[in-house]
Amino acid sequence: SGCTGLTSITIPSSVKSIGNWAFSGCTGLTSITIPEGVTSIGGSAFSGCTGLTSITIPSSVKSIGYSAFCDCTNLTSITIPSSVTGIGEYAFSGCTGLTSITIPNSITSISNGAFYGCTSLTSITIPSSVTSMGYSAFKNCTGLISIIIPSSVTSMRHSAFSYCTGLTSITFSSTTPPTIGKDVLEYCTALKTIYVPTGSKDAYITALGSGFASKIYENLISAPRSFDGTEYVNLGRDYMYQDKITVEVRAYMDDWSKYTSGMRLISCTDSGGWNVGDLTGGEMHFSCYDSGNGYKNVYPNLTFADLSAGWHTFKITFDGEYLRAYIDGQLVGTSAKYVSGKIGYNASNAIFVGAEAAGNSSTPEGTSGHFKGKIAYVRIENNVS
Repeated sequence: SGCTGLTSITIPSSVKSIGNWAFSGCTGLTSITIPEGVTSIGGSAFSGCTGLTSITIPSSVKSIGYSAFCDCTNLTSITIPSSVTGIGEYAFSGCTGLTSITIPNSITSISNGAFYGCTSLTSITIPSSVTSMGYSAFKNCTGLISIIIPSSVTSMRHSAFSYCTGLTSITFSSTTPPTIGKDVLEYCTALKTIYVPTGSKDAYITALGSGFASKIYENLISAPRSFDGTEYVNLGRDYMYQDKITVEVRAYMDDWSKYTSGMRLISCTDSGGWNVGDLTGGEMHFSCYDSGNGYKNVYPNLTFADLSAGWHTFKITFDGEYLRAYIDGQLVGTSAKYVSGKIGYNASNAIFVGAEAAGNSSTPEGTSGHFKGKIAYVRIENNVS
């Protein structure tokens, strides 16, 4: 440890474990290859290696020790192999340059402070194998925008996401709230929406506290849900509000340039209704029917190919006068003023998630209109929010 002039090192294949503090404070070390055969990385083994930009963890490693990569401020990404069953407390805390990390399905618990202060981390996928999240697990991850808590998680200890000041939404997948510790969402100042399964809003208000009641919305689909280009969700006609409406969808594609003409994120347009995620002539647009006067449209001068890979939030609102469209919280366009002041619907239509409506209440149009990606939540409210 403390060899500040060391820039690279080759660990021989005979090594089976990397001991505690082995390379701690080696600030000149920029890369390292850990050979197959190493089964454990000890506590603080690479802590404070501020020059380290990447590291490959072999599939032979089973455990990563306490603070193993703590304060590796230039480490930008890391993949944890599925052989790893344990990640020590504060293992990646203070890795301020870390933008992405892959957690395998072999992990059942995210330990205390594991990603504390990873300020550049914008998204992370928690696998369905995880059942518990330790205290301060993601505390002060100020770049984190949204998070999905899988239904497998039964406990979240205190301050798990506190001071995540960029967090705008969190989605819970279980109808039964996990045991939630104190201040789990303390000082998440940008948090606007907490999505929970249908029928579980009251339970989550109790679990999180009444101070979050105004932010909790019931998700109209089980989350997250994958769409392979053939499936869809039929929401029926219960949400066809006329005077005011908010429709919000959070969706994922690994390459948004693959979004093709005819695809829809959610739709009830067929001689009436509205849609989120139309593509005409290569250009993205949003539509909503002005009762008796045809469609009003918003063209944000964007294509889906302009979107970065990953999750994005799409929303439309209608306030009785104008249709407005938003992407990731930013207003991207406003329609012409409505004549009728209300939305008109086809009396035979239903609302379809992941597909284009087809003038009947049972099936959507052909598979060309089916979305291929993931949808985390759908919200439809009889208000503007």
